[in-house]
Amino acid sequence: NFFLVTSLHLTYLIKSLVFTWIGFILIAFIFQQSILLDSRLFILYGSIASVFYLGFIKIIIIERILFKNFGSQLLKSKILIYGAGKNGRILATKFSFENPYGIEVVGFVDDNKELHGKSINGYKVLGDINKLGTIIINNKVDEIVLAIENTDYDTLIQLIEICKSYEVNVKIASNLFEVIPQKMVIEKFAGIALVNVSPQIKSKYFFLVKRLIDIVGALVGIILLSPILLIVSILVKLSSPGPIIISQNRIGKNGTPFKFYKFRSMKVVPPEVEEKRKKEMVEFIKTNKTNSKGDTKVIDMNRLTKVGKFIRKTSIDELPQLINVIKGDMSLVGPRPCLPYEYENLEDWQKKRFDVLPGCTGVWQVMGRSNVNYKESVIMDLYYINNITPWLDLQLIIKTIPVMIFGRGGK
Repeated sequence: NFFLVTSLHLTYLIKSLVFTWIGFILIAFIFQQSILLDSRLFILYGSIASVFYLGFIKIIIIERILFKNFGSQLLKSKILIYGAGKNGRILATKFSFENPYGIEVVGFVDDNKELHGKSINGYKVLGDINKLGTIIINNKVDEIVLAIENTDYDTLIQLIEICKSYEVNVKIASNLFEVIPQKMVIEKFAGIALVNVSPQIKSKYFFLVKRLIDIVGALVGIILLSPILLIVSILVKLSSPGPIIISQNRIGKNGTPFKFYKFRSMKVVPPEVEEKRKKEMVEFIKTNKTNSKGDTKVIDMNRLTKVGKFIRKTSIDELPQLINVIKGDMSLVGPRPCLPYEYENLEDWQKKRFDVLPGCTGVWQVMGRSNVNYKESVIMDLYYINNITPWLDLQLIIKTIPVMIFGRGGK
């Protein structure tokens, strides 16, 4: 990624190495093979040497020598900036004067007709959204940076989809996506966070591999966690009258309903109480606010049992969803499913999170859980959908473990 600074490159190299070793260890454990892991010194020395040599090749040879001397020819790309406001102008200027990678700014696109035909920071405003396709084709644009300000989510998501239809890479520099750089390490250029929303090219085997990982992971999880599942089942039964596991209708991929399982954490209440919660949840979706100051989730704390408070905080109540994973209704990682009445009240841009299978864990569960408001959770899910890889799934699964153990952000 050409916008990442050297320190981040090194950080990612170390992270990649750590996950690689974790993968080797898991394979060795599952298949009872040593795979050169008998010696701890071998792991230590191998890790240090790998970081040194990979860092030397990546940072010194590739960046300092190849990119410096041949980058403009090898990596030349044409970028169109959508939005001639503050962020767009800063990016255009930086691309011009701090550009070792052969990036060529072809100009601006802006919906303000008063700017059309004018030159800003040396680049012409070529037109508005109605001319976007013609501009992309005529200038052979490789990437669009959306640097628009003062807009709403629905307009921005529609614009993203329009840009994607022309098969160009899309990055966003907008305050509407500011939760992503706040919660995650992503690329920056000229101090401006650039959020990638271009779907990664997936081979025809990608989702098959993901499905196999889901099945194996869920089966292993059920086997390893069976003592905990048994103990929690007994405690839930003793905590209050009602079923141990509840099933609900939830909305999954492409808006398809399915039966969703979880441990009961609340006392059984009359239907009118449930209706009150539904109204509060609808209001939360529309306004992004709850009746309780500072809360980012609609929860009736008085309904929680003592056992329920613990299993919700640690997300143990979600473990029965491993059954949903085996059935194919869910994945280990993905956006969270919602209730039917919630889905009916979502805006069109918010429904984009259901383009993939829902998951047991995901980006916002790891990065914030109940400390993330509704719109922020949707934005983080959309980021995941557009950047989904097996490595990202593995990272989120591993990061979920301490979140569950320590109950971070849970309610």
